[in-house]
Amino acid sequence: YGNVETMVPVVLDACETPPKIFHERYEAKCIPVVIRNVPNGGNASLNSSNNGEGSDVQSREGGSSGNNRNEMMMEDDGEEKKECDGHYESTSYNKVNNSCGSNNSNNNSHNNKEWPAIHRWTLDALSTDPQLADRPLKCGEDDDGYTIRIKLRYFIEYLRHNRDDSPLYIFDATFDEDKYAKRLLQDYTVPSYFNEDLLGLVGERRRPPYRWF
Repeated sequence: YGNVETMVPVVLDACETPPKIFHERYEAKCIPVVIRNVPNGGNASLNSSNNGEGSDVQSREGGSSGNNRNEMMMEDDGEEKKECDGHYESTSYNKVNNSCGSNNSNNNSHNNKEWPAIHRWTLDALSTDPQLADRPLKCGEDDDGYTIRIKLRYFIEYLRHNRDDSPLYIFDATFDEDKYAKRLLQDYTVPSYFNEDLLGLVGERRRPPYRWF
């Protein structure tokens, strides 16, 4: 391990770093990144709040070294970017836009673009959803390798009361093949930070599993 160089992830904030900058300056150079406050909906435009709740990619306690590195790389860059309040202005990327964390009326228009999953995927909503509550979803395999499925409403009841040392959990990669459960695909969109899907080039039938519920 003595000769192996360790790369510490750079901590970025979606309010300050548009997808184009992420792709060009980090992803293209294979620099590991943690992105905070990725918006839950729309095209991941820079309109999320700074509280980190519900983010698609949320870091643990990020070290200050990552933030400092980010600030140094972005310093004095005056390229035009879309600010969190929905307006364009020329500014340095290392400056925090105060409107990102505000709850003023300028941000209300963005609420209409949030993922339906935020409201439809609560335990109460799922357990009473007429299309999903009785859908059998994969929760494991038996000794012979056959899939074990459980209705979603039964699983939700189980997880609310279970005290198992090794609990069951739903991990279903084929939910999109069910005529009712595939509606889940309408409840979210892939943020534009992660829109490059190289495995998609091999086609749906040949690609390995890549999404689960």
